[in-house]
Amino acid sequence: MGAFLADKGQLVRVNGRNLTLTNLDKILWPREKISKAEVIKYYADLSEYIIAFVKDRPIMTRRYPHGITQEYFVQKHFPHVPEWVNLFSFKSEHYVLCNDLPTLIWLGNLAAIEINHMLAKSPNVTRHDLVLIDLDPHLPASFEDARVAARGVVTVLERLGLEFLLKTSGADGIHFLIPIERRYSVEKIRRFVYVIGKLIEKANPNLATVSTRADRKKGHVYVDFLQNGPEKTITAPLSIRALPGAPVSYPLLVKQLDDRKLNPQNFSVRQAPRKSQALRTMLRLSRLSQDISPVLAKLGIKT
Repeated sequence: MGAFLADKGQLVRVNGRNLTLTNLDKILWPREKISKAEVIKYYADLSEYIIAFVKDRPIMTRRYPHGITQEYFVQKHFPHVPEWVNLFSFKSEHYVLCNDLPTLIWLGNLAAIEINHMLAKSPNVTRHDLVLIDLDPHLPASFEDARVAARGVVTVLERLGLEFLLKTSGADGIHFLIPIERRYSVEKIRRFVYVIGKLIEKANPNLATVSTRADRKKGHVYVDFLQNGPEKTITAPLSIRALPGAPVSYPLLVKQLDDRKLNPQNFSVRQAPRKSQALRTMLRLSRLSQDISPVLAKLGIKT
Protein backbone atom coordinates (compact mmCIF):
# COMPACT_ATOMS: atom_id res chain seq x y z
CA MET A 1 0.00 0.00 0.00
CA GLY A 2 2.99 2.27 -0.18
CA ALA A 3 3.44 2.75 3.59
CA PHE A 4 6.43 2.10 5.81
CA LEU A 5 7.28 2.76 9.43
CA ALA A 6 10.07 5.09 10.39
CA ASP A 7 12.20 5.51 13.46
CA LYS A 8 10.86 7.68 16.26
CA GLY A 9 9.84 11.11 15.02
CA GLN A 10 10.93 10.58 11.43
CA LEU A 11 9.09 11.72 8.36
CA VAL A 12 7.42 9.04 6.22
CA ARG A 13 5.75 9.29 2.85
CA VAL A 14 2.47 7.40 2.40
CA ASN A 15 0.82 7.42 -1.00
CA GLY A 16 2.25 10.83 -1.79
CA ARG A 17 1.50 12.37 1.63
CA ASN A 18 4.09 13.35 4.21
CA LEU A 19 3.47 12.27 7.80
CA THR A 20 5.60 12.51 10.90
CA LEU A 21 5.19 9.43 13.07
CA THR A 22 6.08 9.97 16.70
CA ASN A 23 6.70 7.82 19.77
CA LEU A 24 6.43 4.61 17.77
CA ASP A 25 8.00 2.65 20.63
CA LYS A 26 5.31 3.83 23.05
CA ILE A 27 3.77 0.75 24.72
CA LEU A 28 -0.02 0.95 24.53
CA TRP A 29 -0.73 -2.53 25.98
CA PRO A 30 1.66 -2.97 28.94
CA ARG A 31 0.96 -6.66 29.54
CA GLU A 32 1.22 -7.70 25.89
CA LYS A 33 3.98 -5.16 25.09
CA ILE A 34 2.10 -3.91 22.04
CA SER A 35 3.50 -0.63 20.78
CA LYS A 36 2.01 2.19 18.76
CA ALA A 37 4.13 1.06 15.82
CA GLU A 38 2.40 -2.33 15.92
CA VAL A 39 -1.02 -0.67 15.96
CA ILE A 40 -0.14 1.45 12.94
CA LYS A 41 1.21 -1.55 11.07
CA TYR A 42 -1.95 -3.55 11.81
CA TYR A 43 -4.12 -0.78 10.37
CA ALA A 44 -1.83 -0.44 7.35
CA ASP A 45 -1.95 -4.21 6.70
CA LEU A 46 -5.77 -4.23 6.63
CA SER A 47 -6.31 -0.77 5.20
CA GLU A 48 -7.85 -1.98 1.92
CA TYR A 49 -10.76 -3.58 3.76
CA ILE A 50 -11.19 -0.92 6.46
CA ILE A 51 -11.24 2.00 4.03
CA ALA A 52 -13.66 0.24 1.69
CA PHE A 53 -16.18 0.00 4.54
CA VAL A 54 -15.67 3.33 6.35
CA LYS A 55 -15.17 5.53 3.29
CA ASP A 56 -17.32 8.71 3.51
CA ARG A 57 -18.65 7.71 6.92
CA PRO A 58 -18.11 10.27 9.71
CA ILE A 59 -16.03 8.63 12.40
CA MET A 60 -15.64 8.90 16.14
CA THR A 61 -12.43 7.72 17.78
CA ARG A 62 -11.27 6.72 21.22
CA ARG A 63 -7.72 7.89 21.78
CA TYR A 64 -5.36 6.35 24.32
CA PRO A 65 -2.20 8.47 24.19
CA HIS A 66 -0.77 6.86 27.34
CA GLY A 67 -1.97 3.31 26.75
CA ILE A 68 -5.14 1.36 27.46
CA THR A 69 -4.66 1.31 31.24
CA GLN A 70 -4.61 5.12 31.41
CA GLU A 71 -7.21 7.76 30.72
CA TYR A 72 -8.62 8.01 27.21
CA PHE A 73 -10.78 10.54 25.46
CA VAL A 74 -13.43 10.39 22.77
CA GLN A 75 -12.89 12.58 19.73
CA LYS A 76 -15.30 13.21 16.90
CA HIS A 77 -14.58 16.92 16.41
CA PHE A 78 -11.24 17.52 14.68
CA PRO A 79 -10.61 21.27 14.43
CA HIS A 80 -6.99 20.87 13.28
CA VAL A 81 -5.98 18.31 10.67
CA PRO A 82 -3.49 18.08 7.81
CA GLU A 83 -4.81 19.85 4.72
CA TRP A 84 -5.25 16.56 2.87
CA VAL A 85 -7.55 14.97 5.48
CA ASN A 86 -11.20 14.99 4.37
CA LEU A 87 -13.62 16.55 6.84
CA PHE A 88 -17.41 16.57 7.05
CA SER A 89 -19.01 19.41 9.00
CA PHE A 90 -22.27 18.59 10.74
CA LYS A 91 -23.94 20.34 13.69
CA SER A 92 -20.80 22.32 14.56
CA GLU A 93 -18.65 19.17 14.54
CA HIS A 94 -15.84 18.55 12.06
CA TYR A 95 -15.80 14.80 11.52
CA VAL A 96 -12.89 13.03 9.87
CA LEU A 97 -13.64 10.88 6.84
CA CYS A 98 -11.12 8.06 6.75
CA ASN A 99 -11.04 7.76 2.97
CA ASP A 100 -7.43 6.80 2.34
CA LEU A 101 -4.37 5.13 3.78
CA PRO A 102 -2.56 8.34 4.85
CA THR A 103 -5.58 9.33 6.96
CA LEU A 104 -5.73 5.89 8.57
CA ILE A 105 -2.01 6.02 9.40
CA TRP A 106 -2.42 9.58 10.73
CA LEU A 107 -5.21 8.38 13.05
CA GLY A 108 -3.03 5.52 14.25
CA ASN A 109 -0.26 7.98 15.06
CA LEU A 110 -2.77 9.87 17.25
CA ALA A 111 -3.24 6.63 19.23
CA ALA A 112 -6.83 6.50 17.96
CA ILE A 113 -7.01 2.83 18.88
CA GLU A 114 -10.76 2.45 18.44
CA ILE A 115 -12.51 3.63 15.27
CA ASN A 116 -16.28 3.94 15.18
CA HIS A 117 -18.36 5.03 12.21
CA MET A 118 -21.88 6.24 11.50
CA LEU A 119 -24.39 3.98 9.78
CA ALA A 120 -24.78 6.60 7.05
CA LYS A 121 -22.44 8.26 4.57
CA SER A 122 -21.83 11.94 4.15
CA PRO A 123 -23.24 14.28 3.06
CA ASN A 124 -26.73 12.93 3.86
CA VAL A 125 -26.22 11.32 7.26
CA THR A 126 -29.93 11.27 8.02
CA ARG A 127 -30.47 8.39 5.59
CA HIS A 128 -28.71 5.23 6.70
CA ASP A 129 -27.27 2.74 4.24
CA LEU A 130 -26.47 0.18 6.92
CA VAL A 131 -28.78 -1.62 9.32
CA LEU A 132 -27.16 -2.75 12.56
CA ILE A 133 -28.28 -5.78 14.55
CA ASP A 134 -26.25 -5.56 17.75
CA LEU A 135 -26.27 -8.66 19.94
CA ASP A 136 -25.11 -7.48 23.34
CA PRO A 137 -24.86 -10.13 26.11
CA HIS A 138 -25.52 -8.87 29.64
CA LEU A 139 -23.90 -10.78 32.49
CA PRO A 140 -24.05 -13.59 33.31
CA ALA A 141 -24.76 -14.06 29.58
CA SER A 142 -21.58 -14.34 27.51
CA PHE A 143 -20.19 -14.43 24.02
CA GLU A 144 -21.32 -18.04 23.78
CA ASP A 145 -24.91 -16.88 24.25
CA ALA A 146 -24.41 -14.21 21.60
CA ARG A 147 -23.10 -16.91 19.25
CA VAL A 148 -26.25 -18.99 19.74
CA ALA A 149 -28.49 -15.94 19.27
CA ALA A 150 -26.55 -15.05 16.13
CA ARG A 151 -27.44 -18.42 14.62
CA GLY A 152 -31.09 -17.47 15.02
CA VAL A 153 -30.56 -14.09 13.39
CA VAL A 154 -28.79 -15.76 10.46
CA THR A 155 -31.78 -18.06 9.94
CA VAL A 156 -34.18 -15.10 9.86
CA LEU A 157 -32.03 -12.99 7.52
CA GLU A 158 -31.42 -15.85 5.13
CA ARG A 159 -35.13 -16.61 4.95
CA LEU A 160 -35.71 -12.95 4.14
CA GLY A 161 -33.10 -13.18 1.36
CA LEU A 162 -30.79 -10.54 2.82
CA GLU A 163 -27.01 -10.42 2.65
CA PHE A 164 -25.09 -9.17 5.66
CA LEU A 165 -21.69 -8.67 7.20
CA LEU A 166 -21.26 -10.76 10.33
CA LYS A 167 -18.52 -9.75 12.75
CA THR A 168 -17.37 -9.94 16.33
CA SER A 169 -17.77 -6.70 18.25
CA GLY A 170 -14.23 -7.08 19.54
CA ALA A 171 -15.67 -7.56 23.03
CA ASP A 172 -18.42 -10.03 24.01
CA GLY A 173 -21.00 -9.21 21.36
CA ILE A 174 -21.73 -9.95 17.73
CA HIS A 175 -22.74 -7.47 15.03
CA PHE A 176 -24.69 -7.83 11.81
CA LEU A 177 -24.41 -5.03 9.27
CA ILE A 178 -26.95 -5.15 6.44
CA PRO A 179 -26.23 -2.85 3.46
CA ILE A 180 -29.41 -1.16 2.21
CA GLU A 181 -30.57 1.56 -0.15
CA ARG A 182 -30.50 5.02 1.36
CA ARG A 183 -34.23 5.71 1.39
CA TYR A 184 -35.60 4.37 4.65
CA SER A 185 -36.27 6.41 7.76
CA VAL A 186 -34.45 5.63 10.99
CA GLU A 187 -37.83 4.81 12.55
CA LYS A 188 -38.51 2.09 9.95
CA ILE A 189 -35.02 0.67 10.31
CA ARG A 190 -35.41 0.50 14.08
CA ARG A 191 -38.77 -1.19 13.70
CA PHE A 192 -37.22 -3.73 11.31
CA VAL A 193 -34.51 -4.65 13.84
CA TYR A 194 -37.04 -4.70 16.67
CA VAL A 195 -39.24 -7.18 14.79
CA ILE A 196 -36.24 -9.43 14.11
CA GLY A 197 -35.31 -9.21 17.77
CA LYS A 198 -38.84 -10.19 18.79
CA LEU A 199 -38.63 -13.25 16.55
CA ILE A 200 -35.40 -14.30 18.26
CA GLU A 201 -36.89 -13.58 21.69
CA LYS A 202 -40.04 -15.57 20.92
CA ALA A 203 -38.00 -18.55 19.75
CA ASN A 204 -35.87 -18.54 22.91
CA PRO A 205 -37.12 -16.17 25.64
CA ASN A 206 -34.48 -17.41 28.08
CA LEU A 207 -31.73 -16.38 25.68
CA ALA A 208 -32.63 -13.08 24.02
CA THR A 209 -34.65 -9.94 24.68
CA VAL A 210 -35.53 -6.65 23.04
CA SER A 211 -36.60 -5.15 26.36
CA THR A 212 -34.74 -2.00 27.34
CA ARG A 213 -35.32 -2.69 31.05
CA ALA A 214 -32.14 -3.49 32.99
CA ASP A 215 -33.77 -6.35 34.89
CA ARG A 216 -34.88 -8.00 31.62
CA LYS A 217 -31.49 -7.57 29.98
CA LYS A 218 -29.69 -9.30 32.86
CA GLY A 219 -28.58 -12.76 31.79
CA HIS A 220 -29.89 -12.25 28.27
CA VAL A 221 -28.55 -11.25 24.88
CA TYR A 222 -30.02 -7.82 24.27
CA VAL A 223 -30.95 -7.16 20.64
CA ASP A 224 -30.14 -3.46 20.65
CA PHE A 225 -32.40 -1.98 17.99
CA LEU A 226 -31.90 1.54 19.39
CA GLN A 227 -28.32 1.64 18.11
CA ASN A 228 -29.90 2.43 14.75
CA GLY A 229 -30.26 6.07 15.65
CA PRO A 230 -29.36 9.47 14.25
CA GLU A 231 -25.60 10.05 14.50
CA LYS A 232 -25.08 6.80 16.42
CA THR A 233 -21.80 5.04 15.72
CA ILE A 234 -20.69 1.43 15.72
CA THR A 235 -17.28 -0.22 16.08
CA ALA A 236 -15.83 -0.29 12.59
CA PRO A 237 -15.07 -3.66 11.03
CA LEU A 238 -11.46 -4.53 11.91
CA SER A 239 -11.19 -1.77 14.50
CA ILE A 240 -8.97 -2.62 17.43
CA ARG A 241 -10.58 -2.56 20.88
CA ALA A 242 -8.77 -1.11 23.88
CA LEU A 243 -9.13 -4.32 25.88
CA PRO A 244 -6.69 -6.90 27.25
CA GLY A 245 -5.22 -8.96 24.42
CA ALA A 246 -5.89 -6.22 21.83
CA PRO A 247 -8.92 -7.93 20.23
CA VAL A 248 -10.34 -6.60 16.98
CA SER A 249 -13.83 -6.52 15.46
CA TYR A 250 -13.24 -9.22 12.87
CA PRO A 251 -15.62 -10.43 10.11
CA LEU A 252 -16.90 -13.98 10.36
CA LEU A 253 -18.29 -16.58 8.00
CA VAL A 254 -21.70 -17.97 8.94
CA LYS A 255 -20.27 -21.47 9.32
CA GLN A 256 -17.96 -20.21 12.08
CA LEU A 257 -21.01 -19.73 14.30
CA ASP A 258 -21.30 -23.53 14.46
CA ASP A 259 -17.98 -23.71 16.30
CA ARG A 260 -18.60 -23.82 20.04
CA LYS A 261 -14.94 -22.96 20.57
CA LEU A 262 -15.30 -19.67 18.68
CA ASN A 263 -13.50 -17.09 20.80
CA PRO A 264 -13.33 -13.36 19.99
CA GLN A 265 -9.93 -13.20 21.69
CA ASN A 266 -8.55 -15.30 18.83
CA PHE A 267 -8.99 -12.26 16.58
CA SER A 268 -6.43 -9.79 17.84
CA VAL A 269 -3.85 -7.36 16.53
CA ARG A 270 -1.31 -10.16 16.44
CA GLN A 271 -3.56 -13.08 15.49
CA ALA A 272 -6.19 -11.68 13.12
CA PRO A 273 -5.69 -13.08 9.61
CA ARG A 274 -4.57 -10.46 7.08
CA LYS A 275 -6.23 -12.45 4.30
CA SER A 276 -9.37 -14.56 4.57
CA GLN A 277 -12.61 -15.42 2.83
CA ALA A 278 -14.44 -13.32 5.42
CA LEU A 279 -12.37 -10.28 4.43
CA ARG A 280 -13.17 -10.83 0.76
CA THR A 281 -16.85 -11.04 1.66
CA MET A 282 -16.55 -7.80 3.60
CA LEU A 283 -15.03 -6.11 0.57
CA ARG A 284 -17.88 -7.26 -1.67
CA LEU A 285 -20.54 -6.18 0.82
CA SER A 286 -19.01 -2.70 1.03
CA ARG A 287 -20.28 -2.20 -2.54
CA LEU A 288 -23.73 -3.73 -2.01
CA SER A 289 -27.05 -1.89 -1.65
CA GLN A 290 -30.27 -3.84 -1.01
CA ASP A 291 -33.90 -2.89 -1.47
CA ILE A 292 -35.59 -3.98 1.76
CA SER A 293 -39.10 -2.77 0.88
CA PRO A 294 -40.35 -6.32 0.15
CA VAL A 295 -38.81 -7.49 3.44
CA LEU A 296 -40.48 -4.72 5.42
CA ALA A 297 -43.81 -5.56 3.80
CA LYS A 298 -43.36 -9.25 4.63
CA LEU A 299 -42.76 -8.30 8.26
CA GLY A 300 -45.81 -6.06 8.35
CA ILE A 301 -43.86 -2.81 8.46
CA LYS A 302 -45.45 -0.12 6.32
CA THR A 303 -43.13 1.59 3.87
